[in-house]
Amino acid sequence: MIELKNVTASYGTRIILDNISLKIEQNKTVALCGKNGSGKSTLLSLIDGIIPAGLKVSGEVLVDGQNIFSANRKEAAKLVSYLVQNEKPVWNFSVRQFVETGLYSHERTSKIKTDNKINEVLSRVGILDFSEKKIFNISGGEFQKSRIARCLIQQSKNLLFDEPSESLDAAFEIELLKMLKSISDKEGKTVVFSTHDVNSALRFADDVLVLDRGNIIEKTPASIIEEGCKVFEKAFDAKISLCYPAEASPGAGKPVVVFD
Repeated sequence: MIELKNVTASYGTRIILDNISLKIEQNKTVALCGKNGSGKSTLLSLIDGIIPAGLKVSGEVLVDGQNIFSANRKEAAKLVSYLVQNEKPVWNFSVRQFVETGLYSHERTSKIKTDNKINEVLSRVGILDFSEKKIFNISGGEFQKSRIARCLIQQSKNLLFDEPSESLDAAFEIELLKMLKSISDKEGKTVVFSTHDVNSALRFADDVLVLDRGNIIEKTPASIIEEGCKVFEKAFDAKISLCYPAEASPGAGKPVVVFD
């Protein structure tokens, strides 16, 4: 479980998170929505125990009952896997070597067991065939898949993904969100992903957290649609022309939200 207790985060006089308290239960898939600069990345970073430079923070962040700010990075890696935005590769590892770095918090084991773990996540994300390619020589989408595989191999109970569909084609984006939902449902893990796509949030999340001017509004997808998606209109400062529930949406049978 992830719990925030009276968390305030600010850069000088600019408040990013304003006295936030919330609980994210285990075995839940939660979407984090809000416009650019609303604090999505900041919130995910704090849950991972990382305080960005210049950010003043008060309050507590507990992950599985442990204060994440007091955990060292190896301990934190056992609690949380975190896919950050805009990572740039530093070392020209092979894809396999890059993914293996996600095991740094684990005890050493045999090469056969390690290879089996790596092969499992590479296959799951669909990149086993180019696992020997160098990171500098792969596409942006392939690098994103490699990063996702590195998160999965950590085997943490809490998975954080900041814009996980970045650089991915539309088909794999849906496949990825289905996979994350399955991981939460079948493996008992907590999954939190940020997204600008409110339709993906409504389709794949159990709960939606909407960041709006330092505050968090927690809703279920059903309640958001029932209320005419007003929470999205306010948070994004935009008018919504269509807000269909899944059973009423034309053709696809999935939630449909259209901004003007």
